[in-house]
Amino acid sequence: MCKKYLVCENSTVYCILMLQQQSLIVSLLQHSNFVKYIIQYTCIGKAYNFPKWLYLQKYSFNILVFLQLHPDKNPDSAKHHQQFISLNEAYSVLSKPHLRLAYDADLAYQERPNMRQYGGIMTDAPQQKVVFKDDTLWEMRDRREDHKYEGRPYYGIRGINKKLPNSYIAAGAFLFMIIGTIFHFFISMKSSDYAIEQLNQRDQIASSYHRLAREQAHMNGNKQQMLMLRQRAEVGRQPEQ
Repeated sequence: MCKKYLVCENSTVYCILMLQQQSLIVSLLQHSNFVKYIIQYTCIGKAYNFPKWLYLQKYSFNILVFLQLHPDKNPDSAKHHQQFISLNEAYSVLSKPHLRLAYDADLAYQERPNMRQYGGIMTDAPQQKVVFKDDTLWEMRDRREDHKYEGRPYYGIRGINKKLPNSYIAAGAFLFMIIGTIFHFFISMKSSDYAIEQLNQRDQIASSYHRLAREQAHMNGNKQQMLMLRQRAEVGRQPEQ
């Protein structure tokens, strides 16, 4: 197979490179965007406009043409040498899936350079002609899915099977707000009354204790009262058993 394409060349390096070029042609023929790569190669930031003789028809190539570019075949041709380098660079990109994927994305972007983003929508249409669409909104929903919800309450409330007008919803929300306000006012009033009642009971208990202490002081007199206080103090200072 090697000698078939050597054409009187005996260089081992040349033979190996020719086999590589043959593999390149096979892989390129399997790639749908090969014509784009041949016409313009921009993956590494350079542009190469290849002449038409590099390809005969779409996906139909003459492998002998590629073999003629090798420096061993044309040692004095700078033009052929540069074309051979360009072909090797293209092969280094096309033979690696991740680089080929990046280059495909770059080509796709160049085909639509005027794409803009309006409200999360990528389009090349003028801004005034962009149609906003959001499937989460009721009017823009996917109506093909409506049959899944037939016979079920629209709002999850039994008895309401259809969409209500916005005025009904607004009135219901306003009524709910009024009822909630009245309920919170009632709760706050009851809470305030309960707190006042608890304070009054505590004051009454404290007042009864104070009145009882005054009555005992008048009945016992100062000497007896002082004696009782000393006894209480001594009992309080005794260690617990």
